[in-house]
Amino acid sequence: MAYSLLIIDDDLEGSNDHEGRKITYEKVFGGDGFNVSYVSNPSELNIAVQTPVDGYLLDIILDKGQWGRERWTSKRVIDDYLSSKGPPIFLVSQGWSEDTSR
Repeated sequence: MAYSLLIIDDDLEGSNDHEGRKITYEKVFGGDGFNVSYVSNPSELNIAVQTPVDGYLLDIILDKGQWGRERWTSKRVIDDYLSSKGPPIFLVSQGWSEDTSR
């Protein structure tokens, strides 16, 4: 049975100057052992969290696109959408540092 994972990340597709992280996620979780779905902007959250999953992978720094314009934080995603669901929440970030984790 595959492990279902919902990945919430503001940089899945990337931009002109860098490759998006979705490619990396697909390399890591692309095997038969995972069933992965993605949320790339906050407007997708309400629908995506209705489907039960085994775990969440959450980018800790949400500052690009709609996430940044609407001042979303990973804490808000956890508090408002994920904490009551039950599955584990795995935090990841390419830019995680002492300053950004407060």
